Amino acid sequence: MFTSVAWLWIGILLPGSVARAAEDTTLVKIRTLLEPMRTVPNGLLPGPRGATPPLTGVKHHLQNWIESRLHGFRDEEEADAFARELNAEIRKFGLSCDWQAFPPAKGCPARAQPGYLGDIKVTLAEALIVTTRVGIVCGFDESAYAYSFENGGWKRFWQSETDDYLEGKYVPLNFLHIQLSSRDDSRQGTGPNQRLLLALARDPAYCESNWYNVYYRVWQLRTDRPQERLLLDEGQEAFLADPVDGAVSPRDVLMEYSTRMAYTDFEIRRIVRHYVLRNGKLEREAPLALSPRDFTDEWMRTGWVVASQWSSAGANTASLQSVHSPENFEGGQYGPTVRCEQRPEHWQVGLIWMKLDGRAMTVTKRLYFLVRWQAPYGFSMVDVSQDPWTGCTERDHTADEPKTLFPVHSQ
Repeated sequence: MFTSVAWLWIGILLPGSVARAAEDTTLVKIRTLLEPMRTVPNGLLPGPRGATPPLTGVKHHLQNWIESRLHGFRDEEEADAFARELNAEIRKFGLSCDWQAFPPAKGCPARAQPGYLGDIKVTLAEALIVTTRVGIVCGFDESAYAYSFENGGWKRFWQSETDDYLEGKYVPLNFLHIQLSSRDDSRQGTGPNQRLLLALARDPAYCESNWYNVYYRVWQLRTDRPQERLLLDEGQEAFLADPVDGAVSPRDVLMEYSTRMAYTDFEIRRIVRHYVLRNGKLEREAPLALSPRDFTDEWMRTGWVVASQWSSAGANTASLQSVHSPENFEGGQYGPTVRCEQRPEHWQVGLIWMKLDGRAMTVTKRLYFLVRWQAPYGFSMVDVSQDPWTGCTERDHTADEPKTLFPVHSQ
């Protein structure tokens, strides 16, 4: 952790006239690469979303320019002031615009497009994180870099860039959170420089609907040198209007976002992803969901090899597997969750599939899931039936209330 006292002894390294001339040359190189992209209509630009290999040159020139300007920061306010200084320079040089301005400034498009840079972001916490943005069709392609202060200067130990511009493989990212775990001094054999880094990102969605992809990636790395191992790289469709939250410790990772419920048309629920580090691997563990209904939905949408491990002791796994198969009905709906008053720690979740028959919707199938719920968020599947369970009749409104593990959202 960087302390304000420590930074009082760090000199602020201001670039001289020779270095500033080199920086101006770098900005000229960036402009030379960007300007041809501005004259081509978006629909005629080569590459997916107008992204081609010259973007990598822009990213690297911009990275080098920023690194040549880095100096000691005593606190987050100084890091934020540094970012404002950088953004003022690239705007003055015609590389970026105030994308929030209305109407747009003279010579600027209505919103981000290829041929421009977005704002540079600099944050100071467990490490110095720099995020850059290069314009593509309907959004920005962001890159991120992490630095630690070593021997009087900033040393880059991690980066995330998208440099594969092939159609079908290009995945531009907009970073939502980049978090580095704290030092783990309690566990013997763990070096102080070994950390977990969580990066939560999404698709650039300026021209898209309320649904987009959210990506979560976790690295095990060192802060004193570039040495990293990607432990987790997954993603899922998410609802744009709801927050995406994340937290990382030296031993586990927790994420939460919203997606649509399986087999339903419009219902949305919170997704929970919790992973624990064991023997160099991240293994998923409880909480798997935040309510019996959410757990049922998670159990149904998860492959059987994994979902079978979420069965209660003594459950008939063959019977559970027989109903654990994706079925594409026209619509469906979860019924209210009921508590089984004759079965302690058991709740019933009903799921109904329907189809349009003429002018009316008719029920085509019903399933009733018997879920064991151990507070606060321990769930397991007990059984599934086509008929309601005897002694499960008490409506539990609190079971279906929206819940979150992030009462203060990290976004």
